[in-house]
Amino acid sequence: MSDLSMGLDAEKKLSVSFHRTFPLNRESLRMILELAIIYSDSGPLTNKIITEETSLGSIYVEAMPRYAFGSGLISGDRKPTQFGQYVHKYDGGLIHPMTHWLMHFYLSAPGGPGPEFWHLLVQEFFIPDKTFLEDDVLNYLCTIMPNLKKDTLSDAKTVFLNTYLYTDGLGSLNILLKDGNNYLVNYPEPASIWVMGVALLEYWQACFPGQRMINLNEIIGESDFARIFMVGTRSINRMLAALQEIRYIDLFTTAPPYGVALLRNDLSPLLERMYTSDEID
Repeated sequence: MSDLSMGLDAEKKLSVSFHRTFPLNRESLRMILELAIIYSDSGPLTNKIITEETSLGSIYVEAMPRYAFGSGLISGDRKPTQFGQYVHKYDGGLIHPMTHWLMHFYLSAPGGPGPEFWHLLVQEFFIPDKTFLEDDVLNYLCTIMPNLKKDTLSDAKTVFLNTYLYTDGLGSLNILLKDGNNYLVNYPEPASIWVMGVALLEYWQACFPGQRMINLNEIIGESDFARIFMVGTRSINRMLAALQEIRYIDLFTTAPPYGVALLRNDLSPLLERMYTSDEID
């Protein structure tokens, strides 16, 4: 079972107000992950421990472990995931763009631990060259979540946008730019083939559990998967070719409908390649 699925077994998807009005802060997540590593064999990582062992304020102590869970770094019971373990080993400062891309993936995946609104906003607004206003985001949230208070949705809108604007969040991915009141979706530097490979295994286990074969259209074109990484079919095909070469998948493209078969789902070799391979794109 994948870490993403394990996280969902231990805790439901994050709620719309999980953030306590604060955007993601990587330095805070670094502290949470460090403590999760330290306490992984000695009992639960409680808010009391976080308060005693860090300088985080009381609201951050509530919000940032939730961000760490939503970002795929820790599981629902606050143990480090495989991804979290490799981040701690190779990118303890959470500064590498490949780390940021996978954090973005976990927050945005339809079957992932991130809040539902995060996935919906990524799918609706993170289209290169798209421009929009904050009111556009809020109005969209009000349309798809009509039973929630407008203030609650306004807070969700703000933390989402600021997470991708602030450099101490995921701003270094360069997905979102702001010019006055206008937001512009950029053409970001793409994630590596190994980042997308790790994400594909997690996406598969969460969205197609128990299926050995899926239709290729589930991950290319306008699929949720391709939209999360903001890439076209060429980039997805390069990732699939790399995974086929190391016998993680098999491709069936002789005649339509084209398919992909999953041969193994061990994340560790792909996470290792993600941080150590010279072939990063």
